[in-house]
Amino acid sequence: MKSFTAYRLLFTPLSPIHIGTGDSYNPTNYVIEGDTLHEFDTAALIETLSATDRQAIEAIVNRSPDDGMIRAVQKYFHDRRATLMPLAVHRLPVQPGVAHLYANRVGQIAQQKARGQGVIHQLAIDRTAYNPVTRFPVLMGSSIKGAIRTALLDQVNHGAPRLPQEREGLHEFQGRLFRYYEAERRKMFLERDPLRLVHISDAAWQCEPGLPATEIVFAVNRKKAPAGDRQGNQRSTKADSGPLQLLECIPALRYHAFAGQLNMQLLGNVNKPEQVPATDLRFDMSRIAQACNAFYRPILQQELSLLSQHGYLDPEWGKALTEVLSSSLLEDRGAFLLRVGRHSGAESLTLNGVRMIGIKTGRGGQKEEPLATTIWLAAKELHQASGLLPFGWLLVEYGPLSHESIPDRLSIKQACERRLGPVRQWAQRLRTQQAEWRRKGLLPTSLPTRLTTTAVPRTHCPWVDDKLAELCSKPGIKPDDALRGTALAEAVRAIEDPTVRADALADIVARWKEKGWWDQTTGGAAKKAKAIYEELLGQAPIASLRPND
Repeated sequence: MKSFTAYRLLFTPLSPIHIGTGDSYNPTNYVIEGDTLHEFDTAALIETLSATDRQAIEAIVNRSPDDGMIRAVQKYFHDRRATLMPLAVHRLPVQPGVAHLYANRVGQIAQQKARGQGVIHQLAIDRTAYNPVTRFPVLMGSSIKGAIRTALLDQVNHGAPRLPQEREGLHEFQGRLFRYYEAERRKMFLERDPLRLVHISDAAWQCEPGLPATEIVFAVNRKKAPAGDRQGNQRSTKADSGPLQLLECIPALRYHAFAGQLNMQLLGNVNKPEQVPATDLRFDMSRIAQACNAFYRPILQQELSLLSQHGYLDPEWGKALTEVLSSSLLEDRGAFLLRVGRHSGAESLTLNGVRMIGIKTGRGGQKEEPLATTIWLAAKELHQASGLLPFGWLLVEYGPLSHESIPDRLSIKQACERRLGPVRQWAQRLRTQQAEWRRKGLLPTSLPTRLTTTAVPRTHCPWVDDKLAELCSKPGIKPDDALRGTALAEAVRAIEDPTVRADALADIVARWKEKGWWDQTTGGAAKKAKAIYEELLGQAPIASLRPND
């Protein structure tokens, strides 16, 4: 008997997703110019400054550590942004309103406190979970499993209310449903929790090379039943009148952007009630998919209807989501919906029949209601009234790991492709800018010592990004297949310019090593491709290999 079964998971973000980690971009380690945020490593950057600039920043940081010093540091880097941008370790697009906000507020005082003290504009941007080596976003396995757990609990509960004594106890309620808590003994037996048999990996980014993996948006709070003032303007919510929320998000509609794995432990006929989950609570993939669709699909449909009714909805996005929901994909039991991350909405985090949501009232009061009265939405502009997107929606497709691949869903892939035009234009502008920096000798030929010993991503070779994008445009070719294939290797060998060929070779070898392929290639196209690269490595100038490769 097999001890476990494994499934390949492919994730398509349907709306912006932010999974917080407590980390953030701060205006002392980034600058925004135009529609691009340029992140740099402040400590390592000091090594690249001229003696005069170094003395200037040292004079600032040696001052009293107050708001004035932080404001001066922000202004110092902003004033030198033209010099700093080529040295960035990471770049990503920002929405127009975010860029405008930054330009108006960086290094400025937000308001005056008593005794003349100023409160600076923080301009911190909350980061989504990411791989510190590649800087690409990650879908945390714990977030995915938590969303699945909510749907399964709802399925088992059948809309029944919570028992009175369970109102304050998390495990008392969940433990009763999943039968790992004994109320009489007031004791938990977590070995009986059925979700201990399900193991989900973090999902790694695998989208089209050369395109940005995240973007910066505003999180705005809107009333589900908008009310206007005497002038006809929509009244703001209490949350929206609080501090600004700038979030780094995984963008909406990136087809098969992440790949992960789910392993399910199999117990067969083992029946030891004191030690293992009950037999009727040993969920298989079909039941997981059914529970998730039954729980999340009505919430998404209600949300789409609400946003459309009040004019909040981005019409192009709404059309794409309608195609997803009307396709046979969810009925085929090869896919299911989830909602993960920040601002997922109280309805997606609580069970039917149990749901009571705390609603703030005037003068610090609070009441409980079965539905939330406001909704958090992703916006390009702070006061945007339409063209908004909800947070957290995710489409998960699955198939046995033993199968070669999960087939493409052309209707969904095409809906995602239609939104990539502006993103590709941004990527092309960035490549053009980098080429100009390279022509002017502004890109560093070597990295400061600290950058070569810490987790800082490499600058990808533009030729490799363009070639991979070309290969991935062909039907059925995924990014990893293109990177490992012989077509890319043959194209590198055909490059006539020795400098470009050496740059492309160094980049490809580094990408292979990041993915663990270089030392584990066994056969097929990857083996042939590696043989070509090894042949070329014998001809490549040593100086062409980057220091951190």
